[in-house]
Amino acid sequence: MWVALAVTLLLFPGATGCESPTTQLVVLIHTDYAVPTEMGLVQVRVSDMDDQEISSSEFVLTDVVDPTDPTRFAVPLSFGIVPVGNDTNRRIVVEVDAMGGGGRLLSTRRAVTGFLSEQTLLLPMFITRACEDVVCPMEQTCTELGCISDVVDPDTLRPVDGGGELLDSGVMDSAIVDSGLDAPDTGDAGDSAIDAGADARVPLDCTAPCECAEGFCDVDCLMVSVCDVTCSGDGCAVTATAGREVSLVCASGASCSLDAERRGDVTVTCQDGSSCDVACHNSASCDVSCEGAASCLLVCDRVLPCGITTCASGAVTCAGGEQVCGRPCP
Repeated sequence: MWVALAVTLLLFPGATGCESPTTQLVVLIHTDYAVPTEMGLVQVRVSDMDDQEISSSEFVLTDVVDPTDPTRFAVPLSFGIVPVGNDTNRRIVVEVDAMGGGGRLLSTRRAVTGFLSEQTLLLPMFITRACEDVVCPMEQTCTELGCISDVVDPDTLRPVDGGGELLDSGVMDSAIVDSGLDAPDTGDAGDSAIDAGADARVPLDCTAPCECAEGFCDVDCLMVSVCDVTCSGDGCAVTATAGREVSLVCASGASCSLDAERRGDVTVTCQDGSSCDVACHNSASCDVSCEGAASCLLVCDRVLPCGITTCASGAVTCAGGEQVCGRPCP
């Protein structure tokens, strides 16, 4: 059920489904602060490029979800932004203020971004304690990677489909920041789409160091502060978006893949007899150790340093920029 909280904000409890606008951003907020003792409130402001406010709201945070209390939110939490007048060429500014006790501002994260027609894109905004009291230069914002450009190209954002990805990531509450469009239809078709997405995928919970010991695991470290995974079964596919360090150990005989984006230091150990496909995007560093007769592929995108640092036969850089060890170029 949709409940109006303000003129421009609609609340959607995560236990039910909705048919969201096709063209939108889904902003996903998580933090390494203790909630609500250290960080108890999130204030959100959406404005245009002339700094004219389009919408704003605030979320009171809790560590215990009460379905009967729609005024308090657990993290991670998400909300959607749709373009005014369905203008997909519009650029917007999203600012998230993290508030501590006594109304103290802990930090602000800012993103200047836009939309892609008929796509729902995920915009992670991780609030890290490392940014507390940090003042970045103009046109930069403080993130888990330090001060970086506040411009986020929508072409670099991950598409999401039907909300299933968010439910799988533990999002309990979502909302739409409605910039002038009608409220989405909340009929049965939307409910079915989200329920099906949640039932079809059971990810390995890696909010703490974890091991995939049997079968093949699908691991989503979406906005998990530190992603620490060991794959000792048949293998695993790890997606790590927004957060700090990533550590993946792929045991002998396993087949592993890692897609890391907007992370800190990424370290992959591909043990003798295993196979690893690694893609690192816009992260602090990426180091792959390809041991013994392991087979490794590494793709680097806006990451420096980034390389296969251990390879018995010598790492090879392919024509397309990929790095390989123990296997031919793609």
